[in-house]
Order: sequence, then structure tokens, then C-alpha cells
Amino acid sequence: MVSTGRLVPSAGDALLALTGRVVPPALRTTAKAFAKDVFINQERKLGARRRSDTVLVSTINDADQGLADVALRTPPAPYEKSKSLGSGGSMVARLKLKGIDGRAPPGVEPAA
Repeated sequence: MVSTGRLVPSAGDALLALTGRVVPPALRTTAKAFAKDVFINQERKLGARRRSDTVLVSTINDADQGLADVALRTPPAPYEKSKSLGSGGSMVARLKLKGIDGRAPPGVEPAA
């Protein structure tokens, strides 16, 4: 047994505490297998949840480019990128990305 610095009961100790009787080794093995299956299923669910939270960004290799010259394609503007990734953001932030800060340009009187 490896010491972790904490007292960790064995499966047999845990079953003894739960049932109040000594549990035969075959039942202990079944209990261990069940606990391991539960743990593995929880890990699978957590992994699936992590993957669903991940934003997928396609790369050049993901798409069938054929003979298209990738160098001639222009990248989208920053506000288009944020829109395509689904982050709404505030209206002020989106306008700032477009270069609109809400102030009147020089020589133009603001409306009263």
C-alpha cells in the first residue's frame, strides 16, 4: 500500500463500515469493479462536457482547399471573428473594434 499521508480505507474496510460485517473477497472484488466503473463513467461525462465547451476553430488543413491560393484570401476583420465565434460582447466593444468610439469627428458639432 502506498502512503498518501491520509488514512484511506480499503474497499473491504468501507464495506465493513457500511454493512457491519466482514465481506468475502469475491464480493469485495465486485464492489471495487463497480466503484471503478462509476469513476470511469464520471470521467467520461466530464470529458464530454469539457469537449463541448471547447471552441473549435477550423484550420486550412481541415477544409478541402483544392487549388485555391490561400495567400490571396483576406482575413476577416476582428469584429467578424468575434461574431463568428459566438461571443456577443457589448455594443460599445463592437463599435470600438470597428473604430467607432461614439465621439463626433473633428469639425462636426454634436447634436444637442
